[in-house]
Amino acid sequence: MINQLLEQEASIVRTRGFELKTFTALNYKRARSWSNLGNLLGVNFDPIADVDQVTSIDVGLNMRKDTKYGIWYLNQNASMAIPIFDSESSYFKYSGGLLRLHDFSHGVIGQLRGSYQVIPNSKHIPYLDQFQTGGLATVRGYSEGVMLGKSGYFFSGELMFPLLPRTVTNKEGRTRNFIGNYLKGAVFADTAGVFPFVGEDVYGGSYFLASIGMGLRVQLPGDLSARLYWGYPLINNAYEQHRHMGRFHFELTLEPDFDSLLSKRSTKAQPAPAQPQPAQQPQLAPLDNGPNNYDDIRHYDYLLDGSATSL
Repeated sequence: MINQLLEQEASIVRTRGFELKTFTALNYKRARSWSNLGNLLGVNFDPIADVDQVTSIDVGLNMRKDTKYGIWYLNQNASMAIPIFDSESSYFKYSGGLLRLHDFSHGVIGQLRGSYQVIPNSKHIPYLDQFQTGGLATVRGYSEGVMLGKSGYFFSGELMFPLLPRTVTNKEGRTRNFIGNYLKGAVFADTAGVFPFVGEDVYGGSYFLASIGMGLRVQLPGDLSARLYWGYPLINNAYEQHRHMGRFHFELTLEPDFDSLLSKRSTKAQPAPAQPQPAQQPQLAPLDNGPNNYDDIRHYDYLLDGSATSL
């Protein structure tokens, strides 16, 4: 798959504890699909071989809001596909996502995620722009991308907690980080649904997935995380062969350290700057605004781009 992008971002509001910015992008995506169904069916052609090319203009909003107990992230996007290289690439797409990181203190973190996509056109949509569900990034316990459709939604709740003490104190009274600061357990519940084009509906009326499960998360240096989950499907799916056994998912992913991200959030209003004093008066020292991680914009890409960056 080829994905090329030209993007321009601009901040509308950027204050301590709140940021709202816009982006405009020109996208070109190309993917080729093939299979060995021709050999299995005894024909000399591949019935699903295809090349998708999507050129689009995207506009959107990204928002971050710090609160007393956590952080909100929100994005809203509108995309217009232009039929430059592919006549089927002509439609509007609306999509968005919402994420909440909640600090329960003592290393316990709650995460709520949701996303949606709506393509109002009643026509074939290149699979590159269809909403996919199932797998580690969406509904754990199912195969990756087991269902897709031109419109869909996804929602997930997860609770992460230390499995061991986060700090230890030695005989000299010094406190040091311990395993619990890097190793967390997790429990989760996921659900999603898709709404395919009527002419491509192969799901027999079963458009929804749901699962529960548990897992381990290990925070490694350099924003690198290792994640191992086991999910158990709650809804039957004709394309899922081993529902009764559940499914394991593992990946190394680039994702911010949630504890660090939450510790740097702004939760209090700052006092107004001191009024200028006469020249003969000594000037007050500038206010210490404390930590501010807004200069590192990567958390938007990590947390709102679906599933972070897998290795």
